[in-house]
Amino acid sequence: MKLKVVAKDLVRQFSIQQPLSSLKGVVLHVEEPNNRIYKFDGHFDLANYAHRIVGVSSEVPLSNDNVALRGMSLKNTESVVGIVVYTGHDSKIFMNSTGAGYKTSHISRITNKQIFLVFLIQMVLAALGSIIGTTW
Repeated sequence: MKLKVVAKDLVRQFSIQQPLSSLKGVVLHVEEPNNRIYKFDGHFDLANYAHRIVGVSSEVPLSNDNVALRGMSLKNTESVVGIVVYTGHDSKIFMNSTGAGYKTSHISRITNKQIFLVFLIQMVLAALGSIIGTTW
């Protein structure tokens, strides 16, 4: 189980018991979609909200500890409020998934190289034989 937490600055700003509907002018800045599932950089810009609370910065940094990826199951939580950041083909899990690799044994790779070498030698000898036969 991986521990996911709320950014501490967000907890401080919402500890006044104001409803989430009072959140206006919030901007979310995140990195471009990528396949690095263990790295996330972004921040909330609460400029219109934070000015009501004295001594609180308007930018709240976000990291990988604040992101629940697609397919994660939440346990030991009563309720969750969140924002969807990446969807569809832009989700980190989708971009990180790759097709199954083609597996071959070491002996098969050596045999394939040798067959290719024999084929090249036969093509060179056939070309050489046809050139000599034509000129003779």
